[in-house]
Amino acid sequence: MKGVTFAAKGYFDALVRMGELASESQGSKDLGDVLFQMAEVHRQIQVQLEEMLKCFHNELLSELEKKVELDARYLTVSICMCHLGS
Repeated sequence: MKGVTFAAKGYFDALVRMGELASESQGSKDLGDVLFQMAEVHRQIQVQLEEMLKCFHNELLSELEKKVELDARYLTVSICMCHLGS
């Protein structure tokens, strides 16, 4: 997730910088405005993606981690019981 966030930030920063450069000349002001709009939409999508990933982790992966931990405990106890029974 950190890699995706880092790459997205670089893309966002590049769009903003291109928008700034384009806005400096009157002939390309419209292009600069469009680039700023693209950067803002991209930023909003990135924020939504990060929130969705956090929810995914909290709701699904955390529960799976708990179940794996419980399974590991169960197996450990079962193995110990088998050794004691031998």
